[in-house]
Amino acid sequence: FILIIYKHGVKICKVLIYVYIYIYIYIFRHIPKYFARPTFCLLVSSGSFDGLKDLESLDLKRNRLTILPSYIFSQTRRLTQVDLSNNRLRTLSGVFLDLSALEEVFLNDNLLLQLTNDWFYNTPKLHAINLENNVIFEIQENALQPLKRLSRLIQGKSASQNFIEQYDFKL
Repeated sequence: FILIIYKHGVKICKVLIYVYIYIYIYIFRHIPKYFARPTFCLLVSSGSFDGLKDLESLDLKRNRLTILPSYIFSQTRRLTQVDLSNNRLRTLSGVFLDLSALEEVFLNDNLLLQLTNDWFYNTPKLHAINLENNVIFEIQENALQPLKRLSRLIQGKSASQNFIEQYDFKL
């Protein structure tokens, strides 16, 4: 595995990873405002991002992730952008809870089945979500209601890409 660290979009170093990713993220826990992007990772364990209080942007795309533990980002209070696109995620229950700085989430090209009420609870600044190319068949009634600033919801060229025939998003 390789961990690439970015600062303001510029790659600054690579670190080889042989064990779970959280061991190496622990090493970088005091690096503020960096963009950590593993290029191949099958498992992100609970506590992987603990201590990364200043992390603002996280790119975990194309890692074949199938599950993320609830509260995985609970210690990253400054996190504004998360890219989980091109993985194999089926659910994200409790993953984004109480992330008051979160603004953008990229969830496109996964295997997400439903959008539940607890996905984005207490994320008041969230204004953009990309759900394109998933297999979403259900959106719970109040799943998007708390998102007062949501102005961009990308669900694909047609709602049928996600098997959603009709849904009034009330944006």
